[in-house]
Amino acid sequence: MAIRTVKPTSPSLRYLTYVTYDDITKTEPEKGLLIPKRRTNGRNVYGRITVRHRGGGAKQMIRQVVTRSHAAEHSADPIGGFLFTAMEMATAPPREMTLWVIRDRCGRSHRCSVPHAGRSSA
Repeated sequence: MAIRTVKPTSPSLRYLTYVTYDDITKTEPEKGLLIPKRRTNGRNVYGRITVRHRGGGAKQMIRQVVTRSHAAEHSADPIGGFLFTAMEMATAPPREMTLWVIRDRCGRSHRCSVPHAGRSSA
């Protein structure tokens, strides 16, 4: 993990440094954890176009995120502990959150949120 320094455009940024996660971050999402994003293309429940100029374009995919309890009940551990290996770090652009891609003992991939990562509430 590299340490990046910020260009000092103000006195408070002069000594600001932060850790980059470039070596463990993937740029392409894992294909097995993607689900298609459902769109209505401007149609109502009757199938009639109610909003103009919608539709077309490439199909968008959403990164599937599982909760920790859901991943634990689907793991091969009979005790119910968390026996996962963190493989890499990823981001979910629509959600603006940081995710870990983890693998369980059976080799299945899961994606869970990273605690205390992302924007602060203040």
